[in-house]
Amino acid sequence: MAVLGAVPVLVACGLAGAAAAGRAPSPAVVAVFPSPGTRTAAPGTQVSVRGIAPDQVGRLVVHGSRTGRHEGRLVRHGDGRGASFVPRRPFAPGERVIVRVPAPVAGGTADVATFTIARAASRPRPDRPRPGP
Repeated sequence: MAVLGAVPVLVACGLAGAAAAGRAPSPAVVAVFPSPGTRTAAPGTQVSVRGIAPDQVGRLVVHGSRTGRHEGRLVRHGDGRGASFVPRRPFAPGERVIVRVPAPVAGGTADVATFTIARAASRPRPDRPRPGP
């Protein structure tokens, strides 16, 4: 995996305008993981975008409902068909995460994918002693 770079608040990868640089436009649809609607993502999860060349990712915005905008770095996938956003800090348990990408998202709404960070598991209560006869 090659690190493509890090920029505060917005993660930039490659040139802003692929078409202006003579490259093919972004694909019709991309996949984002955790998948839109996921309710059990870990606080330290990465956000992966698949189905797009890393230099066409453009700007990726990741925002937590409690933790706000996230800074991080974009790491190229070895097969050249995607990249992962690695946040500098974890998300908060129970928060909703909104990811905006430069292409329509499969299962998302237009160019947006949302998922939820799992709440911390509650500890099981110890068995209460049963009253004797």
